Amino acid sequence: MTEEIIDLMLMVKTYPQPSKKYQNLVCSAGITEDGRWMRLYPVKFELFLGDDSIHKYDILNLKVEKNRSDHRKESYKVIKVLERVTQEEVPDWAERERWLNKVGLNSSLEDLEVRYHKDFTSLGIIKPKEIRDLISEKPVSEEDLQISKEIQMTLFNERIRSVDEIMNKFQYIFSCDRECTHEIMCEDWELLEAYRKYWEIYGDPSTVWEKLHDRFFSWLSERDLHFIMGTHSRFPTWMIIGLHYPPGIIAKSNGSLDDFGQCFEK
Repeated sequence: MTEEIIDLMLMVKTYPQPSKKYQNLVCSAGITEDGRWMRLYPVKFELFLGDDSIHKYDILNLKVEKNRSDHRKESYKVIKVLERVTQEEVPDWAERERWLNKVGLNSSLEDLEVRYHKDFTSLGIIKPKEIRDLISEKPVSEEDLQISKEIQMTLFNERIRSVDEIMNKFQYIFSCDRECTHEIMCEDWELLEAYRKYWEIYGDPSTVWEKLHDRFFSWLSERDLHFIMGTHSRFPTWMIIGLHYPPGIIAKSNGSLDDFGQCFEK
């Protein structure tokens, strides 16, 4: 297999999923310096833990190779992380937009579907015309969380409990430029990790849902919210795999980081 050395800004981290082969896995995606979307899968959960963990918007110098077990053209395996520039070192939204401009916006979910059938495109980013709601597949309940009792070791000999599995599903209802309405599942790490932490903090179903809806619908609706879209590994079904939410006017943001997202995505 041909190996590549690439520079990539990490744009996506989905919530960890259990794996019999790899224990817990994270599907990540980013944009390369030469203007390609690239999915990094499988990536072990442990790379996103601890003081030296990889965060969203880090710029990574990676050795990668095509993931032959994944039919999606953008899927690559990480062989080695060679160097990392953290998002604290490059914190401004304008720099993030510079990387996004390398791939450009897709006009709609329909546009992505056309591209999938044309050349098997399985990653892209859209700006919804209207975010109508964030809904829960079923009423939130303590039964949503399957608390893990397993302990595993990281590369740095840290003992960690395996990730808690979240059984509930959350969907955004939104419209595209074509006035169509979509109800699409969101697997973004920040959303699901916030949901897990709200249970730890509040422990009450109505309060947990109120806090989650307020932050990920009401608050994000005031930002310049974009959905990073990706297809399922086995089916050509589109999901929201990442939330990108710069201030409304990038030029006036002065590069200030919003600390909410950084808190929940670590």
